[in-house]
Amino acid sequence: MPIHRAWKRTGIVVVTFLTSFVSLELVRMIPGYIAFFRDLPEVYWWVENAIRPLLPVGVGMRVLYGPRPRAWAGAIGLDRPVIPALVLASILTLPLTLGPALLGVAPNPRMGLVDEVFGAGIWPLAEEINFRGFAFGQIYTQSGLGFWPAGVFTSVLFGIAHMANAAAAGLDLAGQWANAGIVGSSALGLAWVYHRWDRNLWLVFFLHGLGNLAAAMYMTGEVAAGDSVFTTLLAVTLVVAVCVTLMKDRWSWSARVQGEFQGSPVMAPTDAVRAGTTEEDSGR
Repeated sequence: MPIHRAWKRTGIVVVTFLTSFVSLELVRMIPGYIAFFRDLPEVYWWVENAIRPLLPVGVGMRVLYGPRPRAWAGAIGLDRPVIPALVLASILTLPLTLGPALLGVAPNPRMGLVDEVFGAGIWPLAEEINFRGFAFGQIYTQSGLGFWPAGVFTSVLFGIAHMANAAAAGLDLAGQWANAGIVGSSALGLAWVYHRWDRNLWLVFFLHGLGNLAAAMYMTGEVAAGDSVFTTLLAVTLVVAVCVTLMKDRWSWSARVQGEFQGSPVMAPTDAVRAGTTEEDSGR
């Protein structure tokens, strides 16, 4: 694929992703939009928060891959095996799910349906599709720049996107940026795991969702920056995930394990540029 075409396709990803990133501010400009949801049960606003950022992503995928949902799923990793991803994520998040109980942290009595269904399910899936599958995955694939530019760019924005949570929790500006740093670092770790495990989006979704579930169950503060115990256990979880990922190639059973996570073969972006083709051109 010619270099100018690679950058054109990368530009499509960046523009649509940034549109998704600022979509809340865009809809605030629509007269009566926010007021309309205020008159409805709160669950409608929660659903809107999950769907709205994905609409620009759908437009971007349509431009890149055409009207082919299977190609969309393959490009972001939704066609990868689900059960192995769930099993591995459950093991990797044990420091978060069991650590607080072992340290004597009492479960949150206020945990409810929104935490279980939205906090651990719908919202993490929407964020992983948007930030890891589309933004990171497609910038990495289309540009050929490598992991770090795509990973840092999307992770910084992921952290900034969560500053509002820290502000709502009453943290000052320094605390908001500290929370953004924690969340952004976690996002970079998720992007790396996603990249190293054949872009299996289910793996990072389950890691994200189980982490959110553990936070809802045990975190004493409203956000990570307000809870040193949870932040420490989060760091331990990321270290474990990185170590397991680094060691998987050395284990005797690694070939079988990696085979469980792989979908159809994925051409490295730099090779795709040299070969003059992309996933779209090859019919994926």
